[in-house]
Amino acid sequence: MGSYSTTTVGDVYRTTLDRWREEKPDMQKACAWVEAENMQKFWAEVIKVWFARLQDGTHIYYYPDPYWKPKKGHLVLDQECADRLLTELDADFQLEAGRFPGSKGPDFNRMAPHARIAFAQAVSDMLKSESEIHDEAEQRFKAGEQFPK
Repeated sequence: MGSYSTTTVGDVYRTTLDRWREEKPDMQKACAWVEAENMQKFWAEVIKVWFARLQDGTHIYYYPDPYWKPKKGHLVLDQECADRLLTELDADFQLEAGRFPGSKGPDFNRMAPHARIAFAQAVSDMLKSESEIHDEAEQRFKAGEQFPK
C-alpha cells in the first residue's frame, strides 16, 4: 500500500477485510467495502480540506457548531477529546512519513483550539461507527450489490 495520498479504496478494502468477522463471506466483503469507502471519503472530504485550511491559515475562521450533537455511538466532543484526536492523527502521519521519505504530515497540532473542536466535529460527522457500517453493508448486500473478492 502506498502513502495515504495515493491509497485507493481497493487498498483500504484489502486491509479492512480481515477485520470483519461475518458468518457469510459476502457480508464480510460488504462490511469491508463500506468501511473502505468511508475511509476514502474521510480522507478526501475532511483530512485534505482541513490540511488546506491549515496551510492557508483559514482554519482559524472555523468554529465549533454550538448546536452540534454527536451521532449515536459517537463521543461527546470537548477540547481534551479534540486534542487527543489530533495527537493520534499526527502520530499516524509521523509513522507514514517514516515509511515514505519525503512525505510530511499535516501537523494538525498547529490548529487553533476552537478549530480543533470544529475539525473533530467534522471527523465525527464523516466517520461511520461499526454498527453504521454493518447496517449499510447489510442493506447494500440485500439489494444485490456485488463486492470485490
